[in-house]
Amino acid sequence: MFESSSIGSPTVWRRVGLRFFFMSILWLGLTGNEWRSWLLGLPVVLVSTWLSLRLSSASYWRWGFRGLLPFCWYFTRQSILSGWDIALRALRTKCRIQPGTIPFALRLPPGPSQLFFCAIVGLLPGTLVASIEDSTALVHVLDTSIEQEASLRELEARIAQLFVLPGYSNREAL
Repeated sequence: MFESSSIGSPTVWRRVGLRFFFMSILWLGLTGNEWRSWLLGLPVVLVSTWLSLRLSSASYWRWGFRGLLPFCWYFTRQSILSGWDIALRALRTKCRIQPGTIPFALRLPPGPSQLFFCAIVGLLPGTLVASIEDSTALVHVLDTSIEQEASLRELEARIAQLFVLPGYSNREAL
């Protein structure tokens, strides 16, 4: 569970404390100001904190604040542009869509960055990752006649920048 740190290190206790804090906030959000709910809530928060630490990825990852703001801007812009495109397609009398799936060879390492990529692709209108097998994502798109490779590579590069992945050549895609 704590591969790189000993149980008594401040880093480990900071991780435990943060997880416990966020699980407690989540419990408060679910139950409101009902303090009697903590009779059940405290054990639930403790178990969920333990499970989240136990099930977290063994690989170390972090987000870089340098990549956070550009990623948020990129994601917001892409969401608006994609949503606008879908709205225009829906409002036309002759809706031009050609749905299908395309294979996309992921350059991101397996683990949190690939899962984050899949989640973000699913949040952008008109796209969804249907599966990942051997570092190839099967991406469902609304129009297979449009070239998707460049936009997926740009998203992948921005995620690599966000995750501060060493050795990832993200300059070529940006």
